[in-house]
Amino acid sequence: MGQRNRTEIHEKELSKVAQGAGTILLGKVLGNGIQYLYTVTIARILGVQYFGSFVLGVTVINVAGLIGRLGLDNGVIKYVSLYNGAGDPGRVKGAIVQSLKYSFVAS
Repeated sequence: MGQRNRTEIHEKELSKVAQGAGTILLGKVLGNGIQYLYTVTIARILGVQYFGSFVLGVTVINVAGLIGRLGLDNGVIKYVSLYNGAGDPGRVKGAIVQSLKYSFVAS
């Protein structure tokens, strides 16, 4: 493979990465904008006192969800891709089932 082919392949891959990053950035900006509008709307509807209670409740639910996941969402991504790449469907299923069991018990 010549240097020119490597450079062309590298440029194509870099273009794909940049396009994906731009899509993610746009999604995050839109998501944050929608969340801001949602928060302002809820604050205006509920008022100061009830909005504080609402935010406290949402925070408690978010912390409980974080504890309930136990980091298994990232672990499943790692081990399922690893076992799938090795061609071991039994271990793929086992990783998924075990993570569901642990997160169900923790939550």
